[in-house]
Amino acid sequence: MDASVNGVRYREALNTTDRREALSLEKKRIAEIQQGKGASKSGREFARKGFDVAADEFLEHRKPHVAERTHQLERNLLRPLRKFFQEKPPLRLRAEDISAYQRMRRQANVSGRTLNMEVGLLRQMMKRARVWSVVAEDVRLDKENTRPIAKVLTDEQKRLLFDTAASKEDWLVAFCAGVLAVSTTCRGMELKHLRWGDADLFERTQAAEHVTSRPALFVHKHRPHL
Repeated sequence: MDASVNGVRYREALNTTDRREALSLEKKRIAEIQQGKGASKSGREFARKGFDVAADEFLEHRKPHVAERTHQLERNLLRPLRKFFQEKPPLRLRAEDISAYQRMRRQANVSGRTLNMEVGLLRQMMKRARVWSVVAEDVRLDKENTRPIAKVLTDEQKRLLFDTAASKEDWLVAFCAGVLAVSTTCRGMELKHLRWGDADLFERTQAAEHVTSRPALFVHKHRPHL
């Protein structure tokens, strides 16, 4: 046989001279490959590991090839997947298992975007195990919210916001986050992972992996030492 499955070419002898038998054997062999039985030795071993162990191996394999921020994001996305699938190996995951996971996450009011990112990461794991093709046709992603999620504040609204935030010491963290957000255009995920080492107060820039250098930090009159 000479066939390609998921972009991988398989050339194997079927050990028969009968054409009809060869066609039957080829069909059976392709089905085995799609179930992960024809993957590389490492792929077969990966497919049989418990989900939690497989997730650790997947993250370790990805670490040299992605930015630290991406690696941390993938680690966070895998947490609910680990909790749900526990020790079930990728080889035994079926479309109904993934659908059950999606229902559970919807009940927890997780956004469609986040849920799709989690399923996307699961897809990468199952593709590595050579078993994604078994469920691909039956897995459907959620609809994502495409409506605007914010509006631009007027100068007066900004002034009121920061004067209010600066009025109490207990609100210092929220105040600093707001200052950074309006001054650097950082998103929430970027702000949460920002460290002092990422900010250069002399050059007035902020740099981090996956984030282009931003404009100068804004210094509010009530908080001169951020």
